[in-house]
Formats: sequence, C-alpha cells, structure tokens
Amino acid sequence: MIKAVPHDHPYLTKLPFLAHNYRYWGYEVSSHTDDSEFIKEIKYQELKNKLADRRPSLMEIWVRDILTRNEDYPVFSGEDLRLQRVSTMLKDFFKAIAAQGDAEPPEPVKWWSPKLLRRSHVPLPDNPGLDLATRYIRFLSAIRYTRNAPLPEESNQNFFVADRIVLEFWPHGTPKWEQVVSALGVVAAKTGRWTEGPERSMVTGMIKVEMWVDVGDCIVMERSGEREQELVDPPPRYEREEEGLPGYVDG
Repeated sequence: MIKAVPHDHPYLTKLPFLAHNYRYWGYEVSSHTDDSEFIKEIKYQELKNKLADRRPSLMEIWVRDILTRNEDYPVFSGEDLRLQRVSTMLKDFFKAIAAQGDAEPPEPVKWWSPKLLRRSHVPLPDNPGLDLATRYIRFLSAIRYTRNAPLPEESNQNFFVADRIVLEFWPHGTPKWEQVVSALGVVAAKTGRWTEGPERSMVTGMIKVEMWVDVGDCIVMERSGEREQELVDPPPRYEREEEGLPGYVDG
C-alpha cells in the first residue's frame, strides 16, 4: 500500500518495484496480505467513492514521477538493486514512448475517443510526451512481473537469472505498433536485457510485450534455487464493465 500525496486515499499494488521507488522517494509504504480486513476496507472505499474515475491511477502517477524526476540514485545492493533494475527497464520503455510523443504530439482527444482518454476528472497532461506515455498507461490491461523468469530459447544473452515484465494493452487504437517496436529497441539496446514483441492476440486483439533484465548479481540463490513467481497488477476497476478493465483479485 502506498500513500501518494496529494491523494488522501492510499493506492494498492502488488508490484514491489513500485513500492521500492516510492519508499525511496519518501512516501509512506506498507505491506499487507490480500485477505486482511484493512485491505478489504480500502478496496471497498475505492469502489464506493468511484476513485478509479476520479483520480489518476498509481501507474499514471508513477510514469509522471519517473519521467520528471532528475536525481541520482544511491548505489543499491541486493533486493533494492534488483527492483531498481526492473524499474529502470520499465522507465526506459515509457521514456522512449514519451520521446515519440514529443517528436510527434498525439492527436487531441475528441468526443468519440475511448472513455479511458475522456476522463473529465483526470485530464491528460499538457506535455505531449507525458500525454502519450499516460495514454499507454490508461490502455494497460495488466502488468505482469515474474521473478527468476526463464529466458526464451531464442535469446542470445549470457545471463541465467532474469526478472521479466509483461505489458498487455487493450486494442483501442493505442498503442501504435511502430511506437512499441521503437521503444522495445531502446530497452534492448542496453546490456543485460532481452525483449520480445509486440505480439497481437488473434482472439482478443490485445498487444503484449515482454522484457527481461539480468538480476543474477543481485541475489543469492538458495541451494534448491528460487522458483519462478509471477505477480500481476491489474488496473483498478472502472465503473462501466464494458470498458473491459479487470477488478482486483481477492485473495
């Protein structure tokens, strides 16, 4: 749970690299189990007050913060270094998307644009780069974070322990294929990374991208080895189910 000022109601996430960033930035961050009464109450209040429509999502705030903060991070080690590498890889993806928005500003939102872009309580940023990056965030169906994820067989990387991020986007006009390809190229250009995609589902039309980052020097493996573990953070539930955004998964 993250208390993101200036929003009084806290945000919930299962993604540890987001908690890592906000803890370092000085926000109040705490951990709770999914089935705790406290978290159940937080989710209830979020739905009751329709906060998903009345405030930016945590990922929208994160992408704004990560792209506008100019600061030198300390020398992390262990788990903090691991989470920082994952965060930096995702930052590089959205930074590359924002650069394309600066070069070619996105078209203004019209009355016929998807509802996710016409949220009157949460207007898109004035900056064209942040505008485009925020549009990508709003069309996220889910972010999947897998620790100790196996690399694909076709990978030519020589690292053996990697964490993976999977982004799944709704197919409502954003993202654009060429923009995603360009952003993945920026991510893959740095040492210790591997990317795949974009890939479009023939059934749902969703666009999926995958990114791996080397974390072998960040962890001490137990004798039996750590097992692969996937954490999924769906965007918060929206008022209209036809928008397709999933709700929180209980327990």
